[in-house]
Amino acid sequence: MSDLILPSGPAIGDRVSLAHSGYVTIPAGVGANVYLPFGAEQIDEAGVHDDVVNNSRIEIPVGSKYNRIKFNSRIRFQRVARWADSHIVMYLAKNRASYTENDTHVFYNSTAQGFHQFKVATDWLECVPGDYWELHVVNVHASATYNMLITAAANSYFSAELMKV
Repeated sequence: MSDLILPSGPAIGDRVSLAHSGYVTIPAGVGANVYLPFGAEQIDEAGVHDDVVNNSRIEIPVGSKYNRIKFNSRIRFQRVARWADSHIVMYLAKNRASYTENDTHVFYNSTAQGFHQFKVATDWLECVPGDYWELHVVNVHASATYNMLITAAANSYFSAELMKV
């Protein structure tokens, strides 16, 4: 549990922290979309994640009283080749739609080869039972030959704290 990564500050609600397991290729090309899977739970006090079914999601259970959630995430990725005009976007998605509050979009533009990372953190957001949240990555390079690799578990996580107000 020493690698547990949660929203900063003392916990005032139930927590979930998920690790990204394995590697995922994000295909290049306009419209190439991936909702990142998280197959390893570090902690899930709220019962909001399933390792197998829809494992990209943190989902507010139907019948629960949770109405606030905040996120902290880091996704490490590797550019396996240098290319110009690379545009990669990661954002927090609510119910498979872009969530635009609290600067939840991260835009990356670089020609540098090697390892890079995205971070997305939020303040408290409103939620209702049945809402689900995912990290969505888009590699918008125009050429389908320039893929990106999301790297292994120790470097990528998706965590949240849930509160009943």
